[in-house]
Amino acid sequence: MNRNNFFRPLALLLIYIVVSGLSAARAAAADTVRPQFRYAVAFRTMLDNLEDSWDYLPTRTIVGTTLTPMVGVQYGNHALMGGVFLYTRYGSGQFLDKIDPRIYYQYKDDRFMVAAGLFSRDLLKPSRLFHYTTAFRTFSNTMHGFLGQYTTETGYVEALIDWYLADVSRRRDGFVFRVSGAKRFGGFFLDGQFSYHHRGDWDLFVDCKVYDRMQYDFRVGYDFAVLQSVFKSIYLTAGLVGDADQKRVGDDYGLKAGLGFETTVNLDWKGLYLRNTFYYGQPQMQYYADYGGELYFGDPFYLSPLYDQLAIGYIYKYRWLSVGAHVLLFFTDSPQIANQQLLSVSFDMDELVRGKNRRP
Repeated sequence: MNRNNFFRPLALLLIYIVVSGLSAARAAAADTVRPQFRYAVAFRTMLDNLEDSWDYLPTRTIVGTTLTPMVGVQYGNHALMGGVFLYTRYGSGQFLDKIDPRIYYQYKDDRFMVAAGLFSRDLLKPSRLFHYTTAFRTFSNTMHGFLGQYTTETGYVEALIDWYLADVSRRRDGFVFRVSGAKRFGGFFLDGQFSYHHRGDWDLFVDCKVYDRMQYDFRVGYDFAVLQSVFKSIYLTAGLVGDADQKRVGDDYGLKAGLGFETTVNLDWKGLYLRNTFYYGQPQMQYYADYGGELYFGDPFYLSPLYDQLAIGYIYKYRWLSVGAHVLLFFTDSPQIANQQLLSVSFDMDELVRGKNRRP
């Protein structure tokens, strides 16, 4: 047998194997997860004007802007981000009213999300004004601790701890532990939230040294939007809203608890919404006159045993841009009808910088 005739097909076979192996290795390398540069920037400017509210809290007008530039590295589902949260309140006379560092680790896949460090409240699931007002979420935006979420097509479970104050030398500490969740069953849904707020502060308190607060709600609702295609959402809810505030003075515990019934009707059509919330029950947030926003992050009109909130607004969203205009009317046992106007513009961009060989 001719030697050339024997080695020629063998050589061709070897060349084919080598070329195929190199091609497979190149494809595998292309599919290998590589670290990628990530950047994000969030801009907010908001007007919050509250009038005729003196029976529950002082009237005020807050106009401010926040800017949060972030950079980091993402490796698959893992990311490490760093940046700064900047806040300027118009008319304060200062260049910056607040500078908060941002540095956190985040893991995210189709169902799980975990964050640890100093991160934005924007990572939280939506919450009601009973827990966090719009101004608080916007201007007190930094969380200090841990956040975990599990999300499915029909609901979610979320848990967090925000250790927002720790000054051992002055015996000051404060943290909030909170769990929430929601579940849909076709048009029906359940949702609820529970939070525990602890504050030990010898500077803030005069008649006690430690303050504890529990806050919770549970609702059952039905979204009629499943029956038609005109409205994005038409839902009705009914449930319980409650809290319990406690001052600790030595071995003496002074507990004040409140509980009531609440119902909400909401219509949402192409960004335009109309929502009415009615509460009837015991007064809540009963130490608000003493400590205000230092300890209470939610809507203080729940101090009234009879409370109705009517809100109408419009939200426009396009890619990274969101613009909102809202008017809220507050009816309580006070003869005054408090009113609030909110205007906001938001810009949020979060991008991965991909290599040329990774671009489609």
